[in-house]
Amino acid sequence: MSTPTNGDANDPWRRPTEPQQGQPSSSGRHDAGAGWDQARQGQPGYGQQPGYGQGNPGPFNQGQGQPGGAPAWGQQPGYGQQPGQGQQGPGYGYPQGGYLAQNPYPGVEGAKPTTAGLQIAANFVDNLILSVVLTIIGFLSFIPVFVTAASLPSTSSSRTYDEYGTSTRTRLTQEQANALVGSVVGSLVIFLVLFLIIGVILWWWLATRGKSIGNAIFGLRLVHQETGQPLGWGPTFLRGLLMWAASAVTGGIMGLLFWLSPLFDSTSGWFQSWQDKLFKGVVINHKLGRDTYTPASKNR
Repeated sequence: MSTPTNGDANDPWRRPTEPQQGQPSSSGRHDAGAGWDQARQGQPGYGQQPGYGQGNPGPFNQGQGQPGGAPAWGQQPGYGQQPGQGQQGPGYGYPQGGYLAQNPYPGVEGAKPTTAGLQIAANFVDNLILSVVLTIIGFLSFIPVFVTAASLPSTSSSRTYDEYGTSTRTRLTQEQANALVGSVVGSLVIFLVLFLIIGVILWWWLATRGKSIGNAIFGLRLVHQETGQPLGWGPTFLRGLLMWAASAVTGGIMGLLFWLSPLFDSTSGWFQSWQDKLFKGVVINHKLGRDTYTPASKNR
């Protein structure tokens, strides 16, 4: 078989002469092959896909250099970042601006709230010890009455009888009756004086130190939620008066509810009792956190 040559133009096997680049072809036009090859440069070969994130220049492939920091076509924005934003946003699940404040009361910043159980235990200790102390004081106060009653002789009373010989009444002499009444009054006065002394001491301790017997045992302190200092004389007195009056009117029911009310606080995070909420008080655990109490001598 003969091979194609550049011979006769009528030869079907003739190979046409390839014109040089930029020279006109036999048809009088420039060869478009070179221009086509140049236009195809940079395009993927047949059966190939363009690289991820690459493609023809256009409005969707501007990258980070465009105003607003829009991602290139085919790229996803970073996790937690909104398209069109040039900086990283907050992580998933967190509010704008960081963590939410855990402490809603500025006066006790850095302090640790106590639990409802410790508050109830402290109140139980307060009531238990106070009941024991008052019982002892009452017994000691009425010792004069016991002594006076024991000193009355059995012959000091005069008896009267009816016609059948039955005793109708027993009468003390005037001196014996005066002595007995005097001992009762004296015992009541002693009890009231001792009761007031103990009450004033406990009032002072809670109003100026935020302490009670139970609070001292468990390392608790009652302070104002806005200042971090004890409530003061007036609010502490009204707080105690409210609890006592409500308990007396309801036969102790409200007193029990006041005692258990820290269990019902699900909003503040400080397990505030009802009486503390009324007077803006919170109980802190200064053994575990910051003690907000500042003695008055340090402020001078």
